[in-house]
Amino acid sequence: MDALHELIKSLSPSEKGYFKKSASRFEGADGNNYLKLFNAIDAQAEYDEATLKKSFKGEKFLKQFAVAKNYLYESILKSLTAYHAEEHIEAKVFALILQTQILIDKGLYRQAFKILTKGISIADEHELFGLRFQLHLLERKIYLLQPFDKEAHYPIATLIETNNNTSKLLSNYSKFLELHYQQRALISESYIVKDSKRKDAHQKIYEESEKQNSTSLIAKIIQTDIRINYFSSKADYANSYKQIEESLRLVKKHPYFNQYEQISSVILYDLLLTDALRTGNLKAFEKHLKDFKKLEIKTEPVKISAHLSYARFALVYYDYKNDKPQLMKLVDETESAIKTYGAKIRKDLHLGVIIAFTSGLLEYGEYNRVLDWIELYTKYPKIDRHYDFQGVLLLFQLMAHYELNNLEFVHNILENVEYFLKKNKQKSKFEEIVLRAFKNLCVITEKEKLYKNLKSYLEEINLYLQSDSAVHNNVALPIFEAFIKSKLERKAYHVFLRK
Repeated sequence: MDALHELIKSLSPSEKGYFKKSASRFEGADGNNYLKLFNAIDAQAEYDEATLKKSFKGEKFLKQFAVAKNYLYESILKSLTAYHAEEHIEAKVFALILQTQILIDKGLYRQAFKILTKGISIADEHELFGLRFQLHLLERKIYLLQPFDKEAHYPIATLIETNNNTSKLLSNYSKFLELHYQQRALISESYIVKDSKRKDAHQKIYEESEKQNSTSLIAKIIQTDIRINYFSSKADYANSYKQIEESLRLVKKHPYFNQYEQISSVILYDLLLTDALRTGNLKAFEKHLKDFKKLEIKTEPVKISAHLSYARFALVYYDYKNDKPQLMKLVDETESAIKTYGAKIRKDLHLGVIIAFTSGLLEYGEYNRVLDWIELYTKYPKIDRHYDFQGVLLLFQLMAHYELNNLEFVHNILENVEYFLKKNKQKSKFEEIVLRAFKNLCVITEKEKLYKNLKSYLEEINLYLQSDSAVHNNVALPIFEAFIKSKLERKAYHVFLRK
């Protein structure tokens, strides 16, 4: 993959037009060659340097082709910076910081102070604590350099107070952020807690967070996210739902998060819809789904996340309405999106979408397509975390191959599946029942014996449902339970469900 080719192909038509207009700064023949190089690379669907060099045979810049490419890359970035300067609040503050610095260097301190106060106002409104501290350092610089009465224009007491307040706000926010990152590290391996070590780790993070008082809106948002993750790890979806609603309210209230950090809203809608389903609140589910669809997104990566996240729940909605034509159309559109955007998709979302759609396809007997979707998981891109979700996909793979009568294949991979579950600490009582059941289904040919064994596994599942740990398998357990019941009735899984 070539970085320059990737950057050029990511440009929108208007961004390309802006770059070409601004390329007038290139001088003479060299400038013309840079535009030719830009157009030649843009015309390539896949980057082919050998073909490029042939097309520019005889040109002087070919002798330093890597240098030319690097110059073009930097020129495009400068063009994008200018093009998007007004879209990002940080860019506005950075510009004011630079203007303040220039005016200070010219000795125009009153003008510098006027520009500086604009930056301070924006940074304070959007709780940009890091930039606010940089602005404070410029306040100090003006204080040290100004020739007029320092105490009249910049009392040292004010500087001390500003420094203390900024430091406290930044420190408080950083503390919550540190706890949040520790929590995310746990979640990256397993969203639902299945062992006492992780349970204790989640509990410790939650308790430490609750000891703190959030001193800013952004810190409050992070603290609420910690509560969401804590309750979700315990499968306490009623409480996590309340915290998600609260977090979304805070995000919409926060000027920076509401306008510029839109991925937070997408993630929260995803969680809100998930917990609405888990708690059986279909009225709230339909409302949130409509609100989610209305969400206006600015940047491509967030649009991709919103599109795929929405698709997960639209799938559930069409299934609920028993609208198979719309459901299958959605399957095709989403599969195309995954293939198109591949590496740009957030890994956790990628896996969640795969699970949702493979589950839905199982219900409609589209077993070959289930396997095709699992193949999407392995290709776009490789994911090596969220082992609990990967365990669910392994179950779906076993089910699909069994329904397609690939019994020998199912039997052959059971050992590998067990190894994966053991290695990643995902083999609970439930997974043990799954492995034994599939082994029986593949090996036992005597109908009465198989029926007896499957009946016993169903009883084990019912006993397991009464245990505390059953809630940690709430995605896969009802699916597998229905699968076993379908085998007891000697029906295909989807036929048993659709009846």
